[in-house]
Amino acid sequence: MILREVIRLRDTIKVDKHLPVSAFLSVEKLSMAAGDHRFKEPKKAEKLRTQGIAEVELVYSDYPVGDDFSELNRKRILELYKYVPNAFNDKNIKWRVVVQTGVEKTGNIHGYFHGFVVYYRPYDLSTELSTIDDVLKGKSVISDSTILKTMARNPHWEEMLVIVDVTGSMTPYTAQLILWLKLNTFNDGDRKSGRKEVGKTGGIYSISSNNYQKVAEKAIEAMKNGSGGDMEENDIEAVLKGIKECPECKNIVLIADNFAPVRDVELLKQVKKPIKIILCGAAMGINTQYLDIARATGGSVHTMESDLDALIKKNEGDLIELDGIQYRIVKGKFVQVKST
Repeated sequence: MILREVIRLRDTIKVDKHLPVSAFLSVEKLSMAAGDHRFKEPKKAEKLRTQGIAEVELVYSDYPVGDDFSELNRKRILELYKYVPNAFNDKNIKWRVVVQTGVEKTGNIHGYFHGFVVYYRPYDLSTELSTIDDVLKGKSVISDSTILKTMARNPHWEEMLVIVDVTGSMTPYTAQLILWLKLNTFNDGDRKSGRKEVGKTGGIYSISSNNYQKVAEKAIEAMKNGSGGDMEENDIEAVLKGIKECPECKNIVLIADNFAPVRDVELLKQVKKPIKIILCGAAMGINTQYLDIARATGGSVHTMESDLDALIKKNEGDLIELDGIQYRIVKGKFVQVKST
């Protein structure tokens, strides 16, 4: 594998001193000494192998000013690949290079961070299962009731095929799902690592039952067999398998993680039924892939507060609004309109 084909550097940022922060993602700093490519704490890096990595920053100092750091940084990237290969498996992971310029003024290079900053969505199976158990026993309150509110607004949805992402990041929503009839639950690949083949990722689990305990058992089985180390999901593969198992189902409902990119959009042409998409974690805006999927199939998009129907009627240049954020169709795909 040629790493430059995998890493897509979105930005090169120059700052006086880098201070990483994220409102929605967990942050791990993998420190290296100035001028060295080896991790000071390799075990911290190894722990990231099972996490859903969203962003990676390579941080170094331009000191001595004007020196060529390309070989050093190449070795640093290879070191990250050695310990955290899942940081390279997903084309949607955002990579940035952060160049610190403040050392020239202070001369204190050891007072600056060097290495990688990794932003990720944490995954711990025992914690996730405990969370579900607490919700079911009434020990904790559901703060984001997207699924319950959407279903309450749409009581006319009958004979449903429900396709659900039950990877670790969706745990707050999984507790809401296991109360449903005809529940089909899916994870994203049974601990598969490396690149997953579109249409053959697998890790798809199904059940048709009016017994919520059996549904819960199936959801937990799917969670245990998934590792949580990949951001992309095989949503369309799951939809196609669900339709094959339940061709008589009238309403196709996909409950998706808004943060997770869809790996297999190319399979969408095989879907001949509208997909109703319930998006979880969409408070800060919609992953526009899901708007495109709903529009292409004649389906709809649903958040905790809103229902957006008739997307198939929207044409090039049309503007829509969902939860206070506007989106426009540009070259056949939805893009978020930047606020002025």
